[in-house]
Amino acid sequence: YFSPVFKKCPIVSVVYDITTMKYDGYKEHREIFDLRLKNTIKRSKYLISISEYTKNDLCKYYDVQPDRIVVIPLAADEIFNMIEDKERIIAVLRKYKIDERYILYVGNLGPHKNLHRLVNVFEKLKRVHGIPHKLVLCGKKYWGQEIIETIHRLNLQEEILVLDYIPDEDLPYIYSGAEMFVFISLYEGFGLPVVEAMACGVPVIASNTTSIPEVVGDAGILVNPLNEEEILTAILKVLNDRQLKKELGLKGINRAKTFSWEKTARETLEVFKRAIQ
Repeated sequence: YFSPVFKKCPIVSVVYDITTMKYDGYKEHREIFDLRLKNTIKRSKYLISISEYTKNDLCKYYDVQPDRIVVIPLAADEIFNMIEDKERIIAVLRKYKIDERYILYVGNLGPHKNLHRLVNVFEKLKRVHGIPHKLVLCGKKYWGQEIIETIHRLNLQEEILVLDYIPDEDLPYIYSGAEMFVFISLYEGFGLPVVEAMACGVPVIASNTTSIPEVVGDAGILVNPLNEEEILTAILKVLNDRQLKKELGLKGINRAKTFSWEKTARETLEVFKRAIQ
């Protein structure tokens, strides 16, 4: 979302988040990110943020006037919906060697995703509560070495499956086959996988911080991402309550419908029109 330096036309820039500035795991990139974002803000007539939280961050950390920022949320692609064809789901799961009972995370394996706590919680769920489920982590592995090491340290290699990039055509089946989707990230500008999971009718447990409550609304269980006991309790609650699981799935489907790319495109076009007036 960094603007070109030498263009003289009106510029509208999209800012997804300022994770690099706020999360210590990315300190080495902070200086260049800060310089480029400041240049983008200076040159842009309007900024589009993908959540109220990101808008507030821009106002707080970069002193941007609120009337220059338009909040336009993202949306899940139309292919993300609840799939009831069990045979097709099983076929896709077999393709990736996924057992039929699993807890799911989708997203990159970066440090702000808080996956070490999810792995710790899962270890306790296996050791203390004896759940039969696996944990499936779907996301590009370029930040994943620390998580891989944690999995090996806890001797969970047979219980946690770390997959790399999954094509979009397979993801709806992997979402639909999951017992639940757990997304306890420490910082998100929006959290698109949450919308994808809700669109597929999967119960969602997510962080109560940053932009995530804006996305989830009342359609999931929100937890303190720093509190492993609270996360564990929420997971057990969904595993042990079929009615709750069904209710969360239906709420998620309805919540996901409030986000659409058609609406996003329409509102973005209006910002473009304002910029050239």
